[in-house]
Amino acid sequence: MRLIWPSRVRSSPWCPGCWLAFGSEGRLEQTLDTDQDNGIVFVPESERDTETLRQRFLRLCTAGQ
Repeated sequence: MRLIWPSRVRSSPWCPGCWLAFGSEGRLEQTLDTDQDNGIVFVPESERDTETLRQRFLRLCTAGQ
């Protein structure tokens, strides 16, 4: 899986983390009519970075809009 960060978002969200696939995708049972059940586990460098990173990753849900 390749994750593309929208080019109009100027700051990079990256930190150590992992993309998770749940549900039918995680079980490799997807059909043509499916939904998305995904998650991101991330590890901020410091506790004060948690909310900033959370907001950046939330932008993935709306493609930066």
